Amino acid sequence: MKRYISLLLMLLLLGNVATAQGNEQGTEIFKVSIDGKKKETVAKFSEMYHPHISPKGNYFYMEKMQHQSEVPVSYSLYHLKTKKWMSLAQEASWYPLSEVIAYIKQNQIVSLLPETEKEITIYSAPEGKVVDSFLIAPNEKYMTILQLNKKTNNHELVLLDMKTLKHRVNDQFKPSATEGEKMRWLPNGNKVFYKTSTSMKELDLPSGLKYVHKLKELPDYSADLHFRLEQEGPFNSSILNVKTGKKNQFGSGTSERFLEQLYWAPTGHTFVGSIQGPTSNAQDAYQSFVYSDGKNTMELPGLFRFLKTIDNIRFSGWSTDQKWVYFADLESIHFFRYMN
Repeated sequence: MKRYISLLLMLLLLGNVATAQGNEQGTEIFKVSIDGKKKETVAKFSEMYHPHISPKGNYFYMEKMQHQSEVPVSYSLYHLKTKKWMSLAQEASWYPLSEVIAYIKQNQIVSLLPETEKEITIYSAPEGKVVDSFLIAPNEKYMTILQLNKKTNNHELVLLDMKTLKHRVNDQFKPSATEGEKMRWLPNGNKVFYKTSTSMKELDLPSGLKYVHKLKELPDYSADLHFRLEQEGPFNSSILNVKTGKKNQFGSGTSERFLEQLYWAPTGHTFVGSIQGPTSNAQDAYQSFVYSDGKNTMELPGLFRFLKTIDNIRFSGWSTDQKWVYFADLESIHFFRYMN
């Protein structure tokens, strides 16, 4: 008992040191073939987190925890061929199709073409409004923006045409208090779902109409809209065949129950799934990744982790031909690592 108390005190008082020591091996970016037979190291870094590959596979966007700095997180782009780094001033996200990255800067939404390092202002919030977040449609035709109206304390949903940059407010509502994603586009770019304080709403672009849904979570569809992830509670997920209404069409259904998150491929209904499996002992809970092409489901080898290293492996993106899946092996910062 004294050992655990001493350890917890050490982690609280010397958390930065312990975390830094826990990342001695750094971060490895690697890719795995969809048949699970090949694994190739792409790059190795020190203490990089949340890596996301660009749509055409030329860059990685990454974040770095700076444990002993006044700026807790730094943001960078890494070019895989030239191995050159580019610093970013803030958190950013890739366009769905283009080698362009976007971020919020001084209450504006700005896009950056890494090749030229040129910034283009896409949207500037009016006086009295504050940009909260944005999301680009999968076909890159539109962007939805959530902005706070400081006078009413409401969120406004702004729809912006990515070609003309014309925009208009489509809805106003009390903001959702939940954490995480607030908006999600349908893969074909025709609808966007968003959370309010009381419900889930949908903006249908072809008609301009808005609908209220009883959904608790943002809908998660495959690229071809044939399947949807259904999450009915912790360790209670399934995959719905939208056309037939049947569930668990991928594999036996056993693993689908524990699906934590799906990473749909850019086309079709292939996916990689992150699975968390509970046991009678929480310390023996595990995480693994599966690949499914709609007919066969298999566990990707070498990606199985127990709870003490559960925060190691992160999905980082698909290759352009969808034959490879990128992952990042992050040195664990789970406190069980230090209980040896």
